[in-house]
Formats: sequence, C-alpha cells, structure tokens
Amino acid sequence: MCKNSEMLRVRKYIDTKSQSFRNEVRADLNELNEKVAHIQTKTIGNTETSRNQNLVIRRLTFHEGKNINSKVNKLQFILLGWST
Repeated sequence: MCKNSEMLRVRKYIDTKSQSFRNEVRADLNELNEKVAHIQTKTIGNTETSRNQNLVIRRLTFHEGKNINSKVNKLQFILLGWST
C-alpha cells in the first residue's frame, strides 16, 4: 500500500508540473500570436512604401563564408527590441 500511495503522490506532482508547463507554453504562444498579429496589422495597414521607411546599413563587414542575411536579421531584432 505504501508503494501505491507513493505512486499516486508522484503522479499528482508530475501532473501538476506538466499542467503548469502547458499553461506557460500557452501563454507564450498567445503572446507570440499577438506580436505577429500586431506586425501583420502594421505592415498590411501601411502598404505604401516610401524612402523614409527604408533602412540603410553602412560598413557592414563581409567575410567569405559569413551569411549577410543572418547579420541583417540579427540587427533588425536588436533594433526592434526583440530578444534572439
């Protein structure tokens, strides 16, 4: 009987922790969905492209084997205040 009660206690603990984890993941996904929706609204709402919305990156070092797109994407994340 002792083993059975111990198993129930462990199962309850695991269920509690897994439910907590699921709730955290749901909250994170909801937050990401809100951010994506906001970005889509901003980009769709502003279809007119103009020169004052362009970004110029100067003195971006180039090395063979380095991915320029990766560098630019990282820079955009930093400028927008997003964590990588």
